[in-house]
Amino acid sequence: MPPSQSVAPAIVSAESGAKASGVGERWSPWYQLSVGKAPVGYTVKKSEFWLTGDRSCGTRAECHELKRSDEEVVWEFRLQGDDQGGIRKEVFSEGHMRVTYRLR
Repeated sequence: MPPSQSVAPAIVSAESGAKASGVGERWSPWYQLSVGKAPVGYTVKKSEFWLTGDRSCGTRAECHELKRSDEEVVWEFRLQGDDQGGIRKEVFSEGHMRVTYRLR
């Protein structure tokens, strides 16, 4: 099939909503974000995850892919709080996930 007639990949996105960190130097519980079954006739090509807000993966936040299959893709993350200047507080971030599928 010529490239102009090929089928585009399917893309599914999900957002966690704002999630709180721990207070002070403490960590939040683990939060999970998932996408269900691949569209019929498709298989997972790649999955991406990132945070917006006060934290980013690898910088006072831990993020990793927990599961990747055509049945479900799951990422989990946790956020460390803030204790700068002696003020112990929680901060907020939101998880974002994008799963790209290709035809089988």
